[in-house]
Amino acid sequence: MAFTSQRDATPRDIAIGLLARREYSRAELAQRLKKKSFDDAAIDECLDALVEQGLQSDARFAASFVRSRILRGQGVIRIKGELRQRGIDQETLATAFEEVEGGEQVDWFELARETLARRFDSPGETPKSALGVNVFSPVAASILNKFATRSPVCNTFSPAYTIPPLTFLVAL
Repeated sequence: MAFTSQRDATPRDIAIGLLARREYSRAELAQRLKKKSFDDAAIDECLDALVEQGLQSDARFAASFVRSRILRGQGVIRIKGELRQRGIDQETLATAFEEVEGGEQVDWFELARETLARRFDSPGETPKSALGVNVFSPVAASILNKFATRSPVCNTFSPAYTIPPLTFLVAL
């Protein structure tokens, strides 16, 4: 439906246009519609109708979001945090993870190993450039020291290169 201006559009028209591009959580849609100066009652009515018609679903959004973030190599904590920021409740979040982990058989350790190998595929000229970071706090340096010396993830680096102790970074 073509409009002469955005002012002629209803909350439903705006929401459908957004949902045509990608899935949105209810909270994201509400936020977008509020920016367009629609009143809260009209927004709630519109979103309720979209849910009833199956055009918007927080469960579908959460499952899609989890799948896309797994493909990016992101971990559980980050994905859950981003879903919470997008207004997804704990129950829907847990259901989405169960659905995706069951269907895709996600091995989080293997995902972390692959992501580490992809992001840090070469040792670099200096220990800092090998890690791809500029500055560490003392806490981060100690955690990375423990991780580097005790985890098989470090086997993703070439055998000729070993990760040096990160204690020198504490002085930064």
